[in-house]
Amino acid sequence: MRCTSNGYFELTQCFDSYCVCVDPKTGLEAGSTRTQTNKIAPKCGTCHLKQSSQVARDLDSNLPQCDSITGDYQAKQCTNDNTCWCVDTKTGVRTRDPIKKNSELNCGNDPNLSFSIDSPSAKDSPSFSSVTGDFEREDYPVGDPVCKLPKAKGTRCSGNSSKVQWYFDTEVFDCLAFRHEGCGGNGNRFDSISNCWSKCKLADMGGCAGSRKAARNSKGETIICSQPGGMKQQSCPAGYKCQNQAFFGICCHAATEDLYLKNYRPTCSNNGHTSQITSGGITMNILGKSCDDNFCPTGTTCHKLEVLAHCCSA
Repeated sequence: MRCTSNGYFELTQCFDSYCVCVDPKTGLEAGSTRTQTNKIAPKCGTCHLKQSSQVARDLDSNLPQCDSITGDYQAKQCTNDNTCWCVDTKTGVRTRDPIKKNSELNCGNDPNLSFSIDSPSAKDSPSFSSVTGDFEREDYPVGDPVCKLPKAKGTRCSGNSSKVQWYFDTEVFDCLAFRHEGCGGNGNRFDSISNCWSKCKLADMGGCAGSRKAARNSKGETIICSQPGGMKQQSCPAGYKCQNQAFFGICCHAATEDLYLKNYRPTCSNNGHTSQITSGGITMNILGKSCDDNFCPTGTTCHKLEVLAHCCSA
């Protein structure tokens, strides 16, 4: 790994197949910043950027505490003199006055939670039944900026016929089908779902369903619930379950995970079958965001569930 002249790790490190942001002091990789190739610069968390700036000027006392997965700020910050306060995890701006370390300080950064995620009363909160409504999402990087463009069906024209293509949906964080009218639109459309995946989804990038933020502990750190080699891990709080990613497991909102699984694996009534495609050797259901996207094959009927739409044969 590359190091700076004053003995710290360089913020971004590139290897044979990927680049990643690391903690300037420990060299620990921020897993969610990994890129698909070593030709793409990773998007480093705001806290790691601040740490890097400070150590470059030899200001290594009272460095901010960063989330080990995202590189953003931990919601709870403490100094060596046992003073703690809450901050905005993206900006590091203080949101609560400092108090002594042994005093109770809850810095839960989920706007739906007014209590610590470790609280036994969490499972009884109405927010845990809110699955399809507004909730705080992770801002995951994509392989190309074009993948963040909104879906655009274009317009009908005389030279080109309409056809089903795929676009990258940043809310679902997956490639979905839609019908492009033939002309216009934007670059967020691909002739196959495989092309969409390879352009937009970074290798080894994972997360919770719907990009919903994973559970944090009382320090504001992402809870790591499983790791290879028997490394230290934590239990998920009530209402969350451990979902394995490429290199470790994180605690995801259980009801949201179950709902997305239901939408990705729909069933059809009257012994009908879901329409499927095979791409890259994988057979999967044809899924879209809305039946208005007119993506279902001829002779099938579109059905919309809570999040996704699917096609059923007669």
